[in-house]
Amino acid sequence: MVHNPSCSLRSIRPARSSDATSCGRLIAYAARQLAGPVFGDGDPVLAERRFSGLFELPGGLWSFDLADVAIEGETVVGVIGHYPRPISVGREIRTIRAAIQVYGVIGTGLLLWRLRHLVSARPSDASRAYYVSNLAVASHARGRGIGSGLIQHAYEAARRAGAEAVGLEVLIDNTAAIRLYERHGYVERGRRLSKGLERMTGSPGLLYMERKVRVTL
Repeated sequence: MVHNPSCSLRSIRPARSSDATSCGRLIAYAARQLAGPVFGDGDPVLAERRFSGLFELPGGLWSFDLADVAIEGETVVGVIGHYPRPISVGREIRTIRAAIQVYGVIGTGLLLWRLRHLVSARPSDASRAYYVSNLAVASHARGRGIGSGLIQHAYEAARRAGAEAVGLEVLIDNTAAIRLYERHGYVERGRRLSKGLERMTGSPGLLYMERKVRVTL
């Protein structure tokens, strides 16, 4: 059974570049197992600043133009990235350009060297799956269905886009996130172990989870 979120979709809007600081903070904390060692050279504060910088620049995979935010009043309390696959070559190029702008040339090279350990667990037949990334909810706002609302929001976007499925990747030992996704109908479709990832983060690898999209005729 798919969980029925209590977070109203009316409280969710497209992200803006002005949301970068708030979203960078949320993402860096939610992904702290990865953020510090992979994106922040071991420094979680630096990772937060870099996530904010990447989020602010349009056109890349970590950009605000691929994300939506949950709002309470005027405050961003949640964020989710979502987009169709495959990724265009143009967006991949803009992602590298954004990284160079935030990290510098040498820093981008070091980032790519570390990212080689995040080899995708996505199976080859999932190439048409819509993709979800960077789900994060403020610690003080958890337990109110905001994460569930964002997950369902991305699912509805995938359905409107005509996707066959929605996919995401999560660290194998992130049991809380895995349980949340399972409640929303996601099932494991692949896993990949990585000694390099384990050395950096302590997690043995990645899971690919997928939820089929129900087509409404």
